[in-house]
Amino acid sequence: GNYLMSYRILMEQSGRKFDGAGIDRSEPTIDQATDLNLDYSLIGAGDHRLRVLLMDDNEAYLQQMTRRFSPKTDGISQVQLTTCNDPVLGIAHLEEATYDMLLIDYHMPQVDGIKLFEWLRHDRTHPNQEIFKVMVTADPNVPQTTRLRIVNTGARVVSKSMSTEDLRLLVSEVMLRNSSAYRRSVV
Repeated sequence: GNYLMSYRILMEQSGRKFDGAGIDRSEPTIDQATDLNLDYSLIGAGDHRLRVLLMDDNEAYLQQMTRRFSPKTDGISQVQLTTCNDPVLGIAHLEEATYDMLLIDYHMPQVDGIKLFEWLRHDRTHPNQEIFKVMVTADPNVPQTTRLRIVNTGARVVSKSMSTEDLRLLVSEVMLRNSSAYRRSVV
């Protein structure tokens, strides 16, 4: 907790951002909120917008996923997608806002996705502790023991090449889960 906050403050004060390979990433990065439209009226969640945080150091993948979450994609709308190519900035996003779903790359510099999920799971006071967690990977050979560690954090493991239909199903599952939580909190 304090180490991450200190690191973030240090990075903000320096005005420079470095990736795990020591490359200066001070230029503007893909770190944006894109408003998309998902129809919550079908499941009774009112006008709640699904907030999704996607962390991946591959900018081409972030751009691809931004297109896949676009309003043109059938069945996906009213989604607020925040993409981040710097895991340290991604942690800052998690500290500053509440999200409904977190998609994080398995292989990233500086931050181990599994450790991030474990941290969220064990920090009972974190506002994103109950977030729907998804580990995305292009690696078809993730060892079974690693997959088990990921699942034990409460996360799913999905391929970066998942179909648009699989993406729709993930979004629908989060919407239904949130709708159920909403109904329980009102009763």
